[in-house]
Amino acid sequence: MKSFRQHIKESGVLTDLIDKHDDPFSFLAAAMDAIGNGTLKLKTRGLANARELIAVWNKKKKRKIKLGEAVEYLAEAKQKFVKGWTLKNKIHTSTTDFDNYHIKHVVNRPSKFGLTDKKILKIISDAHPDAPTQWPKEYLKDVQKGVVDNDVYIEEYLKKKGYCMFVLDPTHGSIQGWDEKSSKMGAKALDDKYLPFEMDGFKLFEVKPVKGRPKYITNKLDWNDWVSGKAKRKYVSPMAQFRESVEYVIWGIPPKDKDETLLLTAGKDGKRITKKSDAMKLLKLLTTKHGVKKARIQELDVEVDPSDMFRNPFG
Repeated sequence: MKSFRQHIKESGVLTDLIDKHDDPFSFLAAAMDAIGNGTLKLKTRGLANARELIAVWNKKKKRKIKLGEAVEYLAEAKQKFVKGWTLKNKIHTSTTDFDNYHIKHVVNRPSKFGLTDKKILKIISDAHPDAPTQWPKEYLKDVQKGVVDNDVYIEEYLKKKGYCMFVLDPTHGSIQGWDEKSSKMGAKALDDKYLPFEMDGFKLFEVKPVKGRPKYITNKLDWNDWVSGKAKRKYVSPMAQFRESVEYVIWGIPPKDKDETLLLTAGKDGKRITKKSDAMKLLKLLTTKHGVKKARIQELDVEVDPSDMFRNPFG
């Protein structure tokens, strides 16, 4: 088996990238993108890849780069909204446009997903057998324009084929696949390209398979264990006997933002919010004085394990 360094040296794509870029940061970003989309045929290993790529760059170029600078650059560059589809362990499509819905990726480029307009129309017709004859075509046009922002039947068809829908923003991420296995493969692709738990302020990653129980991952250790396939860590807090079994957090859309984000996990005193009445007061403060839209309270069950505590993430 060839070593990682042997693959790097033999990769014409990587050589072209090194020759093309004079700036090490732009080279690193281009190389990580190429790994993520499969153009650069290297085993995806997140920061381990970054270290190896930096070593090769420093060997061939006069302008050197330090690992710490590279990690900081990658973390800052990736702290933005992105969504799209994965297929197996690769990013299949992605966009930073909030209004470019997942379903638009499919219906406007059906061949990329192994589909045709005819096949899509059949999925729509089969799901709505009592609809008028011309309705599926009219409906498809609305989906293509973005008038309709999702279609569970087309999305479920793709998930059965191994595709997963993902969303990432600076505080929260999610992936939706057919089962945990396909969802995990997609999550690995996200980890390799976007490094979600390396971002400052990232708090929650949701795994939402069609078949199987959802997972809510809230820390880097649990994330690394899950994507690498390690057994789940048993967590028992020494203070568990003294703490309340329910806490509250507050979600909402900040002024000038389009996306919901996790706003508060603690009160003004910095302590956990354990009373619904306190959460209601904080919610009112956020909406009336700080202009937060669609604020909502989420109840967390923290009795057993932090990674299982999000009882109803969209409730």
